[in-house]
Amino acid sequence: MRAAWDLQVLLHKEPVPAAPYNAWLRELRALANEAAGRDAEVHDALAPLVDVQATPFATVAFGGHFKTGKSTLLNAALGRRVLPAADLPETGAICVLKSGSVDGVEVFAGGRRRTVPCTLEAIQQEVSLIGEVGERRESVHRVEQLEITLAGCGIPADALWIDSPGINDTDEMNACALRAARRADVLVWVLSSRQPLSEVEMSFLADHIAERGATGVVFVLNAFLPDNTATAWETFLTKKAPWIRDKVLYHAPELGFTEDAPPLIAPVCGLGLYGDSQNDFGRTELRRLLLGLGSPEVPRVRRARLSRVALALRAVAHAQDERRQRERVAYDAMAKAAAEAKRESQRARSDFSGAAGDALERFYGQWAVGARNGATGLAATISGSNLERGDRYGSLLNDTLRNIANGAINALAADARRLSAQFGQPSWGMGDDEALRRLLMPDPVAVRVADLTPADRASQTAALVDDRLRAIIAPLGIHATPTIGANLAAAWAGPRDTTESRERDAEATRQAMIAAADQAIRDLESRREHALRYMRDRDTRFPQGWGPATASDGPDLPSAPPLSYWDERRETVLRLAEQAERLAAQDSGS
Repeated sequence: MRAAWDLQVLLHKEPVPAAPYNAWLRELRALANEAAGRDAEVHDALAPLVDVQATPFATVAFGGHFKTGKSTLLNAALGRRVLPAADLPETGAICVLKSGSVDGVEVFAGGRRRTVPCTLEAIQQEVSLIGEVGERRESVHRVEQLEITLAGCGIPADALWIDSPGINDTDEMNACALRAARRADVLVWVLSSRQPLSEVEMSFLADHIAERGATGVVFVLNAFLPDNTATAWETFLTKKAPWIRDKVLYHAPELGFTEDAPPLIAPVCGLGLYGDSQNDFGRTELRRLLLGLGSPEVPRVRRARLSRVALALRAVAHAQDERRQRERVAYDAMAKAAAEAKRESQRARSDFSGAAGDALERFYGQWAVGARNGATGLAATISGSNLERGDRYGSLLNDTLRNIANGAINALAADARRLSAQFGQPSWGMGDDEALRRLLMPDPVAVRVADLTPADRASQTAALVDDRLRAIIAPLGIHATPTIGANLAAAWAGPRDTTESRERDAEATRQAMIAAADQAIRDLESRREHALRYMRDRDTRFPQGWGPATASDGPDLPSAPPLSYWDERRETVLRLAEQAERLAAQDSGS
């Protein structure tokens, strides 16, 4: 690796090829626009990179350790004393300098903007860290930046120069210097010949190059001579400057410089530039350096921007890969939790199903005993002497069975409500009570009663005939008792109902009542599985249609992270980063 002294390497480089650069920029812009509607995070990362390429000014920031002569060098480059420079650290705020038709200074502080005279004294009042009697001026920390417009200065029309506070002074100044460096396309790092490339500087530069690329850093070596003479200058160039150059080259790899992007060093004597001597003191090299960074189209600036964007694209890829990894980790955690919840749900459901089956078994036992006892009790009231013909016994039995079933259902519903809460199942409500009641309420049954004998039926008919005749003749004043119906019945009747026959019919009716109760018990037993499925699954189809159960195995696992916009465009971003690296490296001047 070598360092460039004469800056021919900087000024005589081929421009970045326009056609591939423009195609690359169009694709980057299209990708950012597409991301706006697909992934806000990706868009927010890409949009500033498009803005970097579109910025119409080349921004050059002067940075370095405090008291390395940054402001002095800028004053020399401007050809006038604009920025305060003294033995103690002076610059406490960012100063942005640009060319214009008239001089002017605007101060930005506290969200407001005000104008001050474009004089050394007025600018010093705004940015100087040290007051007239040596006190530290805290008010400078409230100043965000100064924008200084200068007429007839050496700043190219398409360039901005930034004077920043030196590092290793205070935390506030370090932060301010960092903000200035991050605004720059190229950071001109001013090395002091008294203590070149301190550890603090190396740390700052390594971080900056890792984020922005080595193409965006150029060194100016500011010589502090024993006296500002041509002899001292030549002695410095031949003896001390090579040693400093070798130190920079030795540390260049750890700073982030490469064979394709070696460190560029321009030696200059800032204090010597103010003398009346005819000696150059590096003035020519400094001007050539700053002119070589004078617009966005010059090779060094464009390549610096390309390197910066390439690194930023890779940082975007890394950040988005980490985001996707976090999403996958979160999914794995969700899947693990869901699987455990599923297993727990299945265990709870299995336990609930078993407990519900036990409760249903108690219901059926209570119902069967109650139904038989109820039917037996009713049957015991039937005898030959009180035997009734018709369907009254069926009505009595059905009422009894419904009352027994209703009590057993209430007990079962109470068990279901308690078990649902105990095993973490869906809460059991009044609607479930009603569904269970519809499901387990017995259907009506019939109790067969022996019919009347033919003689008894004939007697009933004869009595009706004689009653009708009596109703006809009574108004005629005839008070005889009609016997036509009775005589006919006596003539036609067969064997009549007897005590023995009525007792036989009563026994048959008692047996029919017990049989009807047994039938109701069997009918309800056929619904046991449906009832258990309803209690377990709450499938509302059962009470109406007795459809098959659809068992639930607990909560579903979450869907795997869907293919994201980043998954679709990851390779595009990496390809654009590679293209930017190739464009930046072509004819890199190494």
